[in-house]
Amino acid sequence: MLIDEYIKKLETAEQSILQEFVPIAEEAALNTKALVVKQIQEEGVGKYSTKGVPAYLYLDENGEPKLERTKSNAGINFIKKRAKEDKKKMLTWADLRDAEGLQTNFVDLTFTGEMFRDLHIIGTNIQQGRITTILGASRKETQDKLKWSVARYGNILQPNQEEKARIVAIIKKQITKKLKQLIEP
Repeated sequence: MLIDEYIKKLETAEQSILQEFVPIAEEAALNTKALVVKQIQEEGVGKYSTKGVPAYLYLDENGEPKLERTKSNAGINFIKKRAKEDKKKMLTWADLRDAEGLQTNFVDLTFTGEMFRDLHIIGTNIQQGRITTILGASRKETQDKLKWSVARYGNILQPNQEEKARIVAIIKKQITKKLKQLIEP
């Protein structure tokens, strides 16, 4: 076998091996998402502002609530009641969350849960011997929420050191297992 043929076979083998690791990379991305979301929902990314939210964000031109998806009607009823009582007093997001029975101690980026539910693998690439799995959202509304959250709180999906260590340990075990399967007959 000529050296060029041998090199070609090695390159083909490398691509085949990398393809075997794609499911590991995708599982790692989803595990990372789960750990990060858990941390956000348990510890938050910031505190709720005490500033009022402009009424046009939650009331339409007739003074009716715009928020269609709330966990209950409590939030809608609360908005209607506040709008009738004092149109000038601004509602805070914490007020609305409180009316919905949600925690208000910190920003957990979870009102309906849709943003995190819509976050999924949108692609996996193999380039120069590196596998990259990309998490994102297919719906425009979720893409916007993610952009706004990142603009306000930083890279909310970046795992902390403890989360990274847990994911790396899992990946190492899975890669070792897969290599043994590929090498051993």
